Amino acid sequence: MGREDQIIQERLRKIKELKESGINPYPYRYTVENNSNDLQEKYKELKKEIKSKGKAKIAGRLMSFRDLGKISFGVLRDAHGEIQIMLQDKETPEKIRKFVKKYVDVGDFIGVEGKIFRTKRGELSVVVKNLELLTKSILPLPEKWSGLKDKEERYRKRYLDLIVNPKTREVFKKREKILDAIREYLKSRKFNEVDTPYLQTIYGGANAKPFETHLNVLDIDLFLAISPELYLKRLIVGGFDKVFTIARNFRNEGVDRWHNPEFTMMEIYQAYGDYNDMMDLFERIYEYVAKKVNGTTKVKFKGETIDFKAPWKRMTMAQAIKKYVKIDVEKMSKDELFEFANKNNIEMKGDSWGWAVQKIF
Repeated sequence: MGREDQIIQERLRKIKELKESGINPYPYRYTVENNSNDLQEKYKELKKEIKSKGKAKIAGRLMSFRDLGKISFGVLRDAHGEIQIMLQDKETPEKIRKFVKKYVDVGDFIGVEGKIFRTKRGELSVVVKNLELLTKSILPLPEKWSGLKDKEERYRKRYLDLIVNPKTREVFKKREKILDAIREYLKSRKFNEVDTPYLQTIYGGANAKPFETHLNVLDIDLFLAISPELYLKRLIVGGFDKVFTIARNFRNEGVDRWHNPEFTMMEIYQAYGDYNDMMDLFERIYEYVAKKVNGTTKVKFKGETIDFKAPWKRMTMAQAIKKYVKIDVEKMSKDELFEFANKNNIEMKGDSWGWAVQKIF
């Protein structure tokens, strides 16, 4: 039996013992009155080795625990951050301390009540007066530094990634703020948000392979949407001037770091405007969202600083090729483009002049 199997068997034994003693290891609810971030902010002026008069009642996952005999320390993580908990001789009831040592493991969800205290080392802590086991964890958590390094595993087991990598959780939160800011900006410009069908009788709006399904009640074949485009255009035809959707798309194709068979797309349509108006809108959305979410238009990405402040530099594909590839496609024939492409291992099969330019780009 491996180490993990031993841990699982031991935790299953604890669950059985808890149930036999009349304690539910998975109670239905717990009244949470505080969160870690609010407590850190509220007591940021509390001096070292001073205990507050106020009480805290908080719940979260126990991420680490050190038993030093007469005093024990743990780190409790909730959806907002972390806070230290302390079980101390003559402060924490003896029955609570015994219960924790006997039944509580790292990875369990617990609820704690107690006074707030700032330790000699400056760590804000909850001195535990009462503790309840809220969810008994069976599987051990991955080790922080060696347990979840593989990127593939992190993407496949997002729940583990969220547990051991707090930065991942921040990405999720920031994504929500980005979507909120996009909606806020567009609605302030009189755009209407709409839903488009995910099940479609005829798929379109992109060059992609669809997922196929069957609707039993009408006995017809359907496709999962590869794009919301055609339905948004129908809304414009129907009399809406400005529409957008943030929708799920499904394309039965390859998978890599930047592509997924299921993904989120935003599409925007506006009457009485052209591509210049859409470029302006695109730039302003990015600028607004960056300021709203990060407080600045500058973002660091892979060691580079990108400034989303409008206006952006614009160039055509032909201008970009001329600048970076040093050829002027606007002065080249289709045969000349094909010859250049073949020399540079760019596959051309029955392409037009325009497609040839795009492939070189």
